[in-house]
Amino acid sequence: MLTVANNFPGVGDASPDVVERTTRIALVCEQFGVDLPTAALAFAARHPAIVSVVVGLRTQAEVEETMQRWNHPVPEGLWTALQDEGLLQVEPQHLQSTDAGDVAQTSRVRPEGLEPPTV
Repeated sequence: MLTVANNFPGVGDASPDVVERTTRIALVCEQFGVDLPTAALAFAARHPAIVSVVVGLRTQAEVEETMQRWNHPVPEGLWTALQDEGLLQVEPQHLQSTDAGDVAQTSRVRPEGLEPPTV
């Protein structure tokens, strides 16, 4: 069984309730072929109240990994499944989708002159 505390540094310091909830979210994400960090980025990018997503990165590998996560499509059904499990407190219809298909890809704005890393 997936345990979040073993997979994400620093999470082990969280309360047992937070670790349990985060593990449940990660398991639902896994059912949709999405890992927790990718879902977190997608959620932040889709929520209408969030205008910027700032991710702390230290290495080129972290930049490349985050770019891959940022561009990974997240199935629309993930948000509904999280809500059905009582793990998402925002109604899925309040999350913006720019794609009418089954998989939503949020619009990605890149500052002028910033190119994605070559992978």
